[in-house]
Amino acid sequence: MKTLNISFAVTLENYFIDEFRRAHGPYFHKWLPDGDKDALTINMGSPNIELKLWFERKGYVRADGIIVYDQKKHEVDENIMARQAILDAGPLFGQLTINNVTEAQIEVLQQDKRNDPNYIQLGKELLNFIYPVLSRLITILRVNYGQYWIRELEPWDSRKYPLGHYCQTFLEMRWALDNEQTWRDFKPSDGPITIRVQLPSDEDYLQYLLPEDYKHIEKLLNENFSPSLAATSIGLAHQSLDRGNFKHAIIEAVTALEIALEEFHRSKFNADKELLKQIKAFWDLPLRTQLLVSANSLPECDLESLKEAVRAIDMRNNVVHEGWNPPNNAETFKTIQVFLKLISLFVEGPKFKFAEDAQGANTLYAPS
Repeated sequence: MKTLNISFAVTLENYFIDEFRRAHGPYFHKWLPDGDKDALTINMGSPNIELKLWFERKGYVRADGIIVYDQKKHEVDENIMARQAILDAGPLFGQLTINNVTEAQIEVLQQDKRNDPNYIQLGKELLNFIYPVLSRLITILRVNYGQYWIRELEPWDSRKYPLGHYCQTFLEMRWALDNEQTWRDFKPSDGPITIRVQLPSDEDYLQYLLPEDYKHIEKLLNENFSPSLAATSIGLAHQSLDRGNFKHAIIEAVTALEIALEEFHRSKFNADKELLKQIKAFWDLPLRTQLLVSANSLPECDLESLKEAVRAIDMRNNVVHEGWNPPNNAETFKTIQVFLKLISLFVEGPKFKFAEDAQGANTLYAPS
């Protein structure tokens, strides 16, 4: 059996960040990894499989003496590097080496038999090796090492992308056999990309600023109003939801609920310290029970919203305790959105709006 080498590259730029402030990758201090010479070698649990990950030392020295990242240049001055406070490492690169590929797998590669079951199966197997490690590395960098600006790697979803499109667009995968110098695109399948576009309704457009909102903001400013901690948490959850990060959205939303309930009840009983002490046992109740009891005092609240809220709390528990990933679909989006609207009813201040990022989407109404 021959040895199969799979090379790949992962773009880490977060395109939600303005390009003038956007990093290309993680930031290092006085040092940059030097390609595969400084590769991270991952134990894959098999002597026949080897996975290495690395960052390339790319860039050049600007006129002011600072090294800046440039994917086309390898002109990093080591003397300056050793004195520079922040160095951009750029994209993540890697290579997977498998020593026991079958003849059938070699055939589909060499003959570029896209959509062949053997090619597709090989692609799925390779993603099962590569994606979990990449995802964990990116998460470690983002969370434990504070590099939160790095973009998370989206998992392959067959409902959205053909396997070949994902391998090329998200991982830039190429293959070569044994020690061959010729690298070719790894593309197991062709096929259309599924893009679902849901046109905003009139209700959705009302989530943007209206003239009365603008005047109300003036009133808030003159009253020295500032959003509470609960309101800020709702805003963070809404941002994660709008960007499709359902896991973070649901965790932040439950945190917002806990803070909102505390603010809500403290505002009612703060004037009487004895009464405030009497509700101490309330906080020992399960969060679902706290929510259901508290919602009785909200005339705007309905049973369907409460059902969605309880479901959202269960989802959060599964995420935190079971490592579960909520499905990226319209049903999950609706559950979290309804949950956030319910939480907002407990928060003092202006009525919340949940506008969506409208880049690239607009419309004109008919003349009135």
